[in-house]
Amino acid sequence: MHSSHDLWQRNSPYWQDAFVQQNLILLAYTAHCGYLSQGRGLLVCEITEKIPRTINWQLEQVKFTQRFIAQNEAACHFQQINLEWEAIPDLIQAIATYDPTYEIIVSLQGNDTVEVHCLQSKTPLCTIHDQVRRRWSEFHLENPTLGN
Repeated sequence: MHSSHDLWQRNSPYWQDAFVQQNLILLAYTAHCGYLSQGRGLLVCEITEKIPRTINWQLEQVKFTQRFIAQNEAACHFQQINLEWEAIPDLIQAIATYDPTYEIIVSLQGNDTVEVHCLQSKTPLCTIHDQVRRRWSEFHLENPTLGN
């Protein structure tokens, strides 16, 4: 028997929760680096290949790219990814008011879907950022100068 985090539920296309759980530390690190260099903004994660329905989230990694988009560029980004026009003002407001100490606004793009979420952390993002920098080799990140 598998828990809902082990295998993607066969009747549901919702992979976002398992993806966030698998990558939260890296997402928090990148979002905090972006905030430190650009101020408020949006973390964009693009899944680079189709996520199979039978993925085992405990054993398999999903390949993705991520980048931070400054608040003043967010509306343009939302238009480029063809987000519904009615949703954009609310998302811009969320970016303007989120708490960058404990929250991340993230756009998850993959498997032909785009979802924007506000992730909340119990741990301050600066603490996560410092932990990643101290334990850098454990994360095997491709760009060792990210966030310097």
